[in-house]
Amino acid sequence: MSDFLLKLERITKVFSGGEASLDVLKGVDFTLGYGESVAILGASGVGKSTLLHIMGGLDRPSQGSVLYKDKDLQKMNANEVSYWRNHTLGFVFQFHHLLPELTVLENVALPLMIRGVSKKKAIEQSIPLLESLGLGHHFEAQPATLSGGEQQRTAVARALVTQPEILLADEPTGNLDRKTGDQLMDLIYQCRKLCPFALVIVTHNEAIAALCPRKMTLFDGQLCET
Repeated sequence: MSDFLLKLERITKVFSGGEASLDVLKGVDFTLGYGESVAILGASGVGKSTLLHIMGGLDRPSQGSVLYKDKDLQKMNANEVSYWRNHTLGFVFQFHHLLPELTVLENVALPLMIRGVSKKKAIEQSIPLLESLGLGHHFEAQPATLSGGEQQRTAVARALVTQPEILLADEPTGNLDRKTGDQLMDLIYQCRKLCPFALVIVTHNEAIAALCPRKMTLFDGQLCET
């Protein structure tokens, strides 16, 4: 078995527009160990979200390799990457991205149904997680009726219902007040005790980053230990 869970090697990302181009990532190297917790700091617009999307197979680098254990994501087709993402990763973004036409319970069960689990079984598996996150009384609610903190907790439940090996969190508290954001991070760390996933959290918040044993900073296209 590989001694790492996820590895990025010499990752570059160039955005081209007409005659101009923007080098966002310039040869980034990164290794994530099993069960590790890492915060990536950086100013707005520096490329943190781009880096996280490349880690999660949502975007492809201009150059470089993304390795999951002994698999090279660059050698997978789109369907294979989607399968890998659904079976390996959980995502939490700054905005919850819940589907407004589905109930809270249906939103959380959706990743399991995409995996091929029956709706009945997916819902059965989602209920205990929602209850553990304090959302047991909101099963049939529409996302729009929830508070911002409740919506983001629902998004966390959706990310964790598949019991991912890796949780990628992109400014998950950025749209919340400080107290609600702190509560959300506490919940994420409580969940890690039950399911010891590796965590990569992108943030500009030093207090949030301080919760992680390992901190890195993205600056001028380079990632370095802090």
